[in-house]
Amino acid sequence: MSEQEKVGSVETTALALKVKADAIVIKDKPTFIAAEALYDTYHETEKTILNHHKEPKATAHAKWKKICALEKKHVSSFSEGKAILKSKMRAFTAEQQRIASELRKQQEEEARKKAEDARLADAEELDAKGEHGQADAILEAPIVPEQVAPIEVMQRKGETTRWSAKIIDFKALCQAWGEGKAPMPDLSEDQLKAICTATGLNKIATGLKANMISVYPGVEGVSKIS
Repeated sequence: MSEQEKVGSVETTALALKVKADAIVIKDKPTFIAAEALYDTYHETEKTILNHHKEPKATAHAKWKKICALEKKHVSSFSEGKAILKSKMRAFTAEQQRIASELRKQQEEEARKKAEDARLADAEELDAKGEHGQADAILEAPIVPEQVAPIEVMQRKGETTRWSAKIIDFKALCQAWGEGKAPMPDLSEDQLKAICTATGLNKIATGLKANMISVYPGVEGVSKIS
């Protein structure tokens, strides 16, 4: 008997048994015994089917395990090369970030100096005109240098850059807040203490990224690829 014929035979048997199950009415001991016998027939037929498929299932499972092992072996043969490339690309990105960071610091310093020179020139001009009050006001006002455009750094597709804050000069940060050179949020004392922690500053660094030190003197934005 072919496999298709076996399937047809099983389906015919199942249909015939269901007809009997639908028709039976349990109203006394003999009909209960008849129902129980029919139930046993169902149970034995199921056992026969399970035993029939047991060996093919075991064979198929063994083949599946063998295929999985072979797949794992083939994939792992590429892992070392991928890891090498990943390491090299990360090293390149890290070096480019270092170069970009140094360049950015230089550009920010130049922007700050340019703003300072412009402020002094304006103050000297006003002072020469006798407008000493306005000249003093300009000199007392915080320096607002031009924002430096972010420098794009290449990194591998699928990787993300996470930014965190690193306080490199806490005194400079506090001084900038005190002098109004850095944004001072309208926060309670507890909230202000929290923002001075790594957690609070990290949240800000996520948005400001490399601009962190421009807005918050003494706090550097630090990036990490993951």
